[in-house]
Amino acid sequence: MIIPSGVSPEEVRASVRRLHGQRGAGRGPADVVVFISAPAAGPAEAIAGSVREYAAAGATHVAVNAAEDDADLTRFVRFLAREVNPLVS
Repeated sequence: MIIPSGVSPEEVRASVRRLHGQRGAGRGPADVVVFISAPAAGPAEAIAGSVREYAAAGATHVAVNAAEDDADLTRFVRFLAREVNPLVS
């Protein structure tokens, strides 16, 4: 299941519940990918907190996009890897 940016953790939780209810017995867990937007400058703690919230709601993967259209993507990916990832791993 792919969930676009702008959906709250509570809405994700409800969607995951419905998905698991419809999948039936005998089927393995489904991947749930949630997209979120975050300011390219952080703060890292806030972004990590959002990732943890969505994971607790049932997301198996959280894709973090820069909120700004003109963000330096190389710098943003480096920031996510160096500063955000250690806070959620």
